[in-house]
Amino acid sequence: MNVDALAKKHKKMFEQYSFNAGGCKVNGDEFYLVNYKRWHKLTGCAVVSPQQPSEQKSYMEAFYLLNNYAQYASLLLIHGEFRANINMTSFERVNAFIDTISSMNKEVSQKDEEIIMNCKAATESILRLQQELVDQYTPFQEKNEHIFNGNKPFITKDDVKEALELIAEVEYIQYQQLLLQYRTIDDFKKLYKICKTDDEMRRYMNAEVKTYINEFISSKENLKKNIKNVTYQKDMDQLDREQFKELIKAETVKNVEKVNAESLKGLRFP
Repeated sequence: MNVDALAKKHKKMFEQYSFNAGGCKVNGDEFYLVNYKRWHKLTGCAVVSPQQPSEQKSYMEAFYLLNNYAQYASLLLIHGEFRANINMTSFERVNAFIDTISSMNKEVSQKDEEIIMNCKAATESILRLQQELVDQYTPFQEKNEHIFNGNKPFITKDDVKEALELIAEVEYIQYQQLLLQYRTIDDFKKLYKICKTDDEMRRYMNAEVKTYINEFISSKENLKKNIKNVTYQKDMDQLDREQFKELIKAETVKNVEKVNAESLKGLRFP
């Protein structure tokens, strides 16, 4: 029996149904997740297979695989895409400005030099992390588009694992970028004063750079709020990259398990 006929078997009056993008294979059989809606409200779901295997275990394995990928992909398409496409012009312009003044071979005090180098290290690290994020997110985005348009018909366990790993990477990069910004606010305040009182440096600090540095300086409360929103335990800033990612993965799995538990209540088949 084809999957449309199987999906219709579990449809109720006034409902419409749709298939999640991408199916999966379990023990060689194909499985697809069907969602039922009545007046745009989700009312239930089902897992169907054209091979109609008798083992419920295979259906449930498919249910969790397809639901997990759908939840992880949704998180990435919302948060990962936003972070990957964020405008980094302010950091690029300020970084270029700091490059210019740090290569002037101008005599400055050791204290002022440390401030300039701290700001330079921060902007360079933030930009490097952003490139890491883009480099990691782009392959996922391309693969997910292939799933959505049918060029990749089946989602695998590796796809689910890779999506979860990417969620952790995105969270780690975002957290590090926020911390770097927050921790260098005072240094940027001092950098602004240094450049305002030095005629030669001031020549290179155009209106655009002034605006961006002032935005960095005035972002303390907003950064503090954003850091709090992505903090799940005390002393997260002390975790190394792998420890941080393991924490994020555990939190994500826990949240997705809650969503799956709700979905199970509306599971019509098996």
